[in-house]
Amino acid sequence: MSLETLKAKLLMHAQRVRTHYWPKLLLWLNTTRKRSLFFVALAIGLALSIPVQCSRLLFSGTKSEVSDDVTIDATGLPAPGMAGNSITKMPRAGEPRPVQAPTEATPEPVSAPTPEAVETKPIAAGIDPNNREASPLLKVAPKYPARALRNGDSGTVLVRVKIDAKGNPKKASVEQSANSWSLDREARSTVMQWTFSPKIENGVAVPSELLIPIDFKLGE
Repeated sequence: MSLETLKAKLLMHAQRVRTHYWPKLLLWLNTTRKRSLFFVALAIGLALSIPVQCSRLLFSGTKSEVSDDVTIDATGLPAPGMAGNSITKMPRAGEPRPVQAPTEATPEPVSAPTPEAVETKPIAAGIDPNNREASPLLKVAPKYPARALRNGDSGTVLVRVKIDAKGNPKKASVEQSANSWSLDREARSTVMQWTFSPKIENGVAVPSELLIPIDFKLGE
């Protein structure tokens, strides 16, 4: 269809609306009672607002499933501390990235593969080895979400993790939010990649729970 044909059709429809439908609309407005006009306008407004309200409800429901903003007092809970030192490695703003000079590759001796090293803690004197709390063995550093980095979000997320008798994390939930959906999600995902030593009661490994703080600080 050419531009001239399209233009002619649009002019024809506009002329039809002006000469046929517009006089009918004016006549209907002049002959209809004001109360009826009010109810018609109210019905149109409600019909237009339904899609907007539905989209808000869906967005709020999806966000509440991922992030729980309940604040608790974690004083006295057996949580392994990480709040003092951030384990994220983010470049400071304006700091140049170090450039590594190319070096000549040298062949490395081939050795037998060794199991991945984990952090172990010696049993202190006076502590009963048959009764101890669960603790992290292998920690994975979280990645700073790009969305939180763009928004300048930072803070500490307190994650509750459920550990089975083998030291594997089974479920992680947010106990204290950092008021950022992306930071809360990254903290939960990071803790689920950790490895733990299970809780020991009377020499038997049992399931347990831990509260773990994950820090997100800009410029570190």
